[in-house]
Formats: sequence, structure tokens, C-alpha cells
Amino acid sequence: MRPLHYAAWQGQAEPVQLLLEYNSSVNDASGAGDTPLHLAAQHGHVLVIERLLSYHANPLLRNCEHKTPLDLACEFGRQKAVEVLLRNPRCRQLLYESRQDTLDNERTTCLHLAARNGHTNVLRCLLAAGADINRSTLRGTALHEAAMHGKLEAVRLLLQSGIDVNKPNSSEQTALDLVRSFSSCQAGRDLKVLLREMLQAVPALAIRDHYDPNDGECLILREGDMVTVLEQCESGRWKGIVFGPGHSSRAGYFPATAVQLMHRQGCLRRLTPQVELGLFSDLWLSCHGFASPARRSIDPSTDEYRIDEWFV
Repeated sequence: MRPLHYAAWQGQAEPVQLLLEYNSSVNDASGAGDTPLHLAAQHGHVLVIERLLSYHANPLLRNCEHKTPLDLACEFGRQKAVEVLLRNPRCRQLLYESRQDTLDNERTTCLHLAARNGHTNVLRCLLAAGADINRSTLRGTALHEAAMHGKLEAVRLLLQSGIDVNKPNSSEQTALDLVRSFSSCQAGRDLKVLLREMLQAVPALAIRDHYDPNDGECLILREGDMVTVLEQCESGRWKGIVFGPGHSSRAGYFPATAVQLMHRQGCLRRLTPQVELGLFSDLWLSCHGFASPARRSIDPSTDEYRIDEWFV
């Protein structure tokens, strides 16, 4: 490594500035392929990142592990570094690369790295910046990564942000399939509960406004909201999620009388959650309207997938 690498690695902003003024090469790579920007990003040295970028450091360069500076900042949970890098237009391009560019090799994405390591604050930054939540690698989606590494809060955040819980990885395994392999530990059991809850969700339509100021867990509903019903208690107090734009969501409890469940075509009665196990491949019940309402569900008599049409 060169002096600029060491100064960037240690977060020494003044020596970095001095070396840059004396024409040190800002994009020189170390033996591992790391540029000074890689090292500053990995260790979260925000001032150094800003100075390197001001001297035209290239945020798109990859090291020998095919990782960019943004990848390293996300992998190590450097939220401030992520925010600074995402303000750079060239770096922001990384969020909009082709969905196919990681499906036929061992490369990963910044979203997957943050999920794998449970950095929920970084996940929020990436999703707010427009990262594709359902983008896949050979290992699957970010949900696969978080589930496989037992990152409960990351799984919860991704589910609440509308990730496709049914999307398989290259081995045709869902995130729940992966979790079953370590179900004996507490983390595995908690993850299975979360994933099964979403798999067993029932779509519904809010037929009136609802707000209860005396209920701290109230889910605020507006007439016409699409609701993902997670629990249907006999008491009539149901639990659900409403997905909004930009991977936002709100969750809580509401009275059963505030919604109308969606039925399968030909059904004239309300079905129980045990029968109506909706598996929504692109989470159509979120903020994207009613396009293409045909979706998969589980046939309770055979435990196999079938295609259904849903209507109110």
C-alpha cells in the first residue's frame, strides 16, 4: 500500500489532503485491489471519503473481492459513510445496475451485505435511496441473507418493507426453507414465526376509516387501504400491515369489521387464514394497486401451489 492508503485507512484527513495536493494517485489499488476510498469507506472515515471524492476518487472501482467502497461501508455498518457515498451521483448508480448482473456469478450487492450482517440502519438508507429490495444473487434476495445468518431485526425490517417472501434462490429455496435447517436454536424459531406469519397473510380491503387514540398499537386505516392481515383473533381484534410508497409500512391492530377479506373467485364466504394462505410473489397488495390479481396459494388438501383469482 502507498502512504495515501495508510492515511485513508487510519482516517487522517489532514495527511490525506496534503498527499492529494502533492498529486498522490487517488485511485491506486493495493495488492488486494483496495483504493484509498475502499479503506476509508470500510472504516467509516467520513471526512476522508469527502476529500477523496472531491479529488475525483472513483467510487465504482471494485477490489479483488468484487466489492466497491459502498459495498464495504454497507458490510461493516458505516451508516454515515453510506450516506456520504450515496450523495455522489456515480456511486448512486450502483443501486440501479441490471438485476441480472449478479445472477450468474459470485458477486453480491450492498443491500445483501447489509442484510447479511444485520445492519438495519444501513438497510433503511439503501431502501430510501431506491435500492431494489427484491434483487437476487446466486444466494437469493437480501431476505435469504438475513435469514441464513440469523439476523432477526433485518428480516423483520425487510418483511415490513415489502420484500417478496416467496422468491427462491438459485437452489429453489425460500428464506423459510433456509431457516428450517437451524430451527433448533431460538433465533431459528423466531425467524420461522416471522416468515410463516407473512406466508399465511390474507389480503383485505379497508372498507372504512379507523383510528383509536386509546390504543397504542392501533393500525390507522383509511377507506380503500390494502391491508395484509397477519392474525385473525376470535375477539375481533386483528393484526395487519399496510404497505406504503418507498418501502414504508405501518403495522398494528384493528377491528375485523374495518376490513373486507379478499376471496378466491367462486367462493361466497369468508375463508379462515388456514385455508387462505396467500403467497404473493410481488406483494401486489402493497402500494401498487390491483394489477395482475392472479396469485399462488396453497391448496390445504394437497399442500401444493395453485393459481387463484382474488376479488372483494
